[in-house]
Amino acid sequence: FLPKDTQLYYPTHPLYILSADTTEQLENLLILLKSSPFWNMKSTFFVIGKANKFCRDSAVILEEMWKFELLSSFVVCSKTNNQTMLYTYNPYTNRATDSWVAVRNKENSKRRWTLYKKAFINDPKICKTLKFDKTQFMDRYPVKIITGIHGQIGSLRPVFRSLNMQVKVHPHDECCGHQTNAGFLILGDEDIAAGFYHIDVFNKDVNIIPVLYEFHYIIITQKRSFTYSFREVIAMLDYRTLFAIKSIISLIFIVIVVNNRYHVGSAFLDVFKLLLSMDMDTPFVRLSMMFLFFTATFFMFVFEPAIESQLFALLTRPQSYTIENLKDLHDHQYHVYFYKGIRKDFINERLWTTVEDMKYLHPLDKNNPDDCLELASKNNTVACVYTSHIILETALNKILHVSSKFVFIKNNFVWSRKDWALNDRVYERILNTVESGFNDKFDRDWERNVLKTIKAKNRINQLDDYDEITEANLYYAYIAFMICQIIGICTFIVERLIARFRR
Repeated sequence: FLPKDTQLYYPTHPLYILSADTTEQLENLLILLKSSPFWNMKSTFFVIGKANKFCRDSAVILEEMWKFELLSSFVVCSKTNNQTMLYTYNPYTNRATDSWVAVRNKENSKRRWTLYKKAFINDPKICKTLKFDKTQFMDRYPVKIITGIHGQIGSLRPVFRSLNMQVKVHPHDECCGHQTNAGFLILGDEDIAAGFYHIDVFNKDVNIIPVLYEFHYIIITQKRSFTYSFREVIAMLDYRTLFAIKSIISLIFIVIVVNNRYHVGSAFLDVFKLLLSMDMDTPFVRLSMMFLFFTATFFMFVFEPAIESQLFALLTRPQSYTIENLKDLHDHQYHVYFYKGIRKDFINERLWTTVEDMKYLHPLDKNNPDDCLELASKNNTVACVYTSHIILETALNKILHVSSKFVFIKNNFVWSRKDWALNDRVYERILNTVESGFNDKFDRDWERNVLKTIKAKNRINQLDDYDEITEANLYYAYIAFMICQIIGICTFIVERLIARFRR
């Protein structure tokens, strides 16, 4: 048999009829079949032999089939009385339908792997009694789960509990060296990985259980509030706008001074009245009035609404704020630590674009937030972005700030061993838990309700915290008052000099 020579159409579940004299030949044949494009471990396999010895070796032959986890396997052989016999096995329990008879194993009567036999009868109805669901009852059959360093399997535990399977958890650090979870699945050392893997991470050598799990990423930082400064008010206006405003006000001031017979103080007062949309007291000649009307109208309809709207928007913001989104992390130059699997999502936000910006992003190889949380509790410029189910409880215990909204929502899969016979059974049960709302309850209890409580506490604290006005808050008011006093004194001196010069 050569897989490359097979060019014909083949069904999804082909029927295999095999013939081999020894288990070595059978193993080599199965390896060749497995490399063929029409291989399907869910198919039915018949291994045929003529000699009576083949019936005696049926257990050895079926054990060879179990190495490839081919559940629907049968041995067809003839006894000395020319009676045709059928043999099959159940690797999980000693259960089978009534038409099958268990073959006693004197060497190990407590062994799970059980051999069954039945006589072949030339009856069309026999086909309906050949197969039975061997995965229906598991009777505490062990399932090997590879986990992260915490050894938690989360929502997978009730899945295997409902299947009546014994969970054997192997934490990553305990057995792994530096090998990834996928490596254990590929080698066959483990059956399923407790971790959840991003939808865009593809590995052809593992099986993907097609049930989506939604994971939410949050920001963890030190509790720290920021207040708006005078620089932020100035930064709202670019230098072109400031230059245009300064030029227009200077022209208006010069025209008013000329028309007011060089009374600088009255001119300043009229400029302030103009800015406040009040009537001016200075008399104007016709040409000056036309120029002033055009300039003032242009200023009021173009610049004044823009300035007032921006200042109003700034003044209506909260007096202080915390880190709630990725833009806050970028603006305040936080060092952000996160699992390397979401680095692409950070790049897609287009906030960290330059080489200088990229030094603030720190992708980590391990999806373990403990080191980052320890660093964040000591350094107020460090932020951790991880899934809420692995970081939320620890962050609250360390009295760190938790963002009130999710920054990323990612869909993840569960990985299992490629040729695991229980893939379909586990998929069906996981799908049942998702459709029944178990995951939604988990999200409500561990994520959404906690975040709602945090939001409510923050609102209460904001109502209770009244910021007292101190000298620091009035710093810029003192400076403005001092400038007005200096301008007033200078204006008085200039007016006295002009009056004396005219005399």
